[in-house]
Amino acid sequence: MPWKPTNPDQKREQRVGSYYRGYDNRWRKFRKVYLMRNPLCVKCGKTAEVVDHIIPWDGNKETLIQEDNLQALCKHCHNTKTGTHDSRPVYGYSWRK
Repeated sequence: MPWKPTNPDQKREQRVGSYYRGYDNRWRKFRKVYLMRNPLCVKCGKTAEVVDHIIPWDGNKETLIQEDNLQALCKHCHNTKTGTHDSRPVYGYSWRK
């Protein structure tokens, strides 16, 4: 469903696509392999759909695919984590150190 402003004067925030934020073809290939090797969400055990950076990615291409900073999550757990933990400098689920 297309985005509709709640206020007619409200404009949608312009967000550039993932490729322009640094998630290039190298990331897409790596993500696919990572999810094949880690098919379950580390939080709830459901099918993982997202490769999440435990510490938010800083834009450095060298750290994009740093496996010790990644975790497989289902969309629900990723959205919950992102919505509630992004204000913390380091986050992840408690059993992932």
